[in-house]
Amino acid sequence: MDRPRSNTCSEGCALAKRRATDLDHYYRRAENPSYNAERHQRRLAQVNADPEALARFLATERRRREREKQRLASSPTLRERKRNLMRAWYAQNAERVQAKRRARLDHMTPEEFARWEDRMRTYQRAWRQRWRAGIAADPQKYQQYLDRQREWARQRALRGMFAIAETLEKRLDDDN
Repeated sequence: MDRPRSNTCSEGCALAKRRATDLDHYYRRAENPSYNAERHQRRLAQVNADPEALARFLATERRRREREKQRLASSPTLRERKRNLMRAWYAQNAERVQAKRRARLDHMTPEEFARWEDRMRTYQRAWRQRWRAGIAADPQKYQQYLDRQREWARQRALRGMFAIAETLEKRLDDDN
């Protein structure tokens, strides 16, 4: 049997070599639980040092994210499972995430903050538009949504009328 591009003489040797490599990787991780994080940081440092490597790395990451997005789009159960995992993770890490976000926003210049706000506003509008389209597809939910909107507008108008009444009352008291 011809074994081109192989450093082993047979299938058995290839299997033994693979097993030894796997065990080596396992023991490295068992000895140092943060091995993968450290390896990732070393890899990022290497990539950031070379512009060509950075461009290749970013292109690979874009392709990987696109494949993941397509995979999630094609499987509702997988998408829901991933969503639940992310919700659970956020529930455990909410304080840390919010503190980190607050620190990042606090260190922004006013111009950076304005750009960030514009970007977030764009995302919010797009999400709201998708949400409304989903609601409009179900007549019963859409009617509930419209009823809530009407009730909110009614209460807002009522609060405004009470504020005007208070102002008029103050004026009457001041005049007397």
